[in-house]
Amino acid sequence: MTTEDDRQPSEFSAGASALVVIPVEDALSGIIGVARRAGRDVTEKLSAALGSVGWKSGVGGMPLWTLRLMAKRGAAAAQRELGYRLASGGGIEADPVEAFQWFRLSAKQGDAASQYALGVMYANGQGVTEGKLQASVWYQKAAEQGHAAAQFNLAVLYDSGEGVGRDPDKAYAWYIRAAEQYYARALFNLGIIYENGEDRSPDPARALDYFIRAAEQNFVPAQLRAATACLEGVGGEANPADAWFWFSVAAGSLPPGEDRDYAEQGKEAATRSMSLAAFEAASRRLKERQG
Repeated sequence: MTTEDDRQPSEFSAGASALVVIPVEDALSGIIGVARRAGRDVTEKLSAALGSVGWKSGVGGMPLWTLRLMAKRGAAAAQRELGYRLASGGGIEADPVEAFQWFRLSAKQGDAASQYALGVMYANGQGVTEGKLQASVWYQKAAEQGHAAAQFNLAVLYDSGEGVGRDPDKAYAWYIRAAEQYYARALFNLGIIYENGEDRSPDPARALDYFIRAAEQNFVPAQLRAATACLEGVGGEANPADAWFWFSVAAGSLPPGEDRDYAEQGKEAATRSMSLAAFEAASRRLKERQG
């Protein structure tokens, strides 16, 4: 700990937090996480259709036989939920091929979460032959309906040029659309774009703003980048208190390993550059966030 007068520049070196654009959502885990969140209204809709709450037993709430019955009758929400269960193997044997078929039926009815799921399955060759171009078609349909994960994945395809011609302007536009919904991965990638200055003019201050906004959504890579930028004074004056805060938040959720070590080293470097008053204020801020 230092006083305001004898503070010294940090010798911390950013090693573990490399500038890497975050890729598309993981294959089936992406479907399970994002499609599930997008379809939280499934049980309410089906409960109203059945006129009873007695079905709330079995796999994930609704019994599988009831779910299949509703799906066969054409209920898009039931088709999506059945696809989810078959993709994840939650309580039943996983069957990505059948999951794909149910997602497709639901997607053709305009269900955005199922359209997103089809895009993921096409992109990763799960339940269907891999095809990035087909993935982009379904991502586009879901993205136009405001599905943030689909907007992000479509942006990544245009960013990388996989399956579609590389188009930085379209990638940027879809990143912005997803970021407007506080989608952490999109916020992070926008930060990388402005920090690297590859397809946009470098803007460290704007990059830091995007990193902090993603960090606030509990996205650990953004917490590490924000902390590093604050410590090194990228995008403004060095702010060791903010750096210590974000390194601490990241360290609290990281498993043992290189990134955890990086966060702990960053905390130590920030501590050496802070006054006692700044350290106490940062500690209070951390406690408030934790609880």
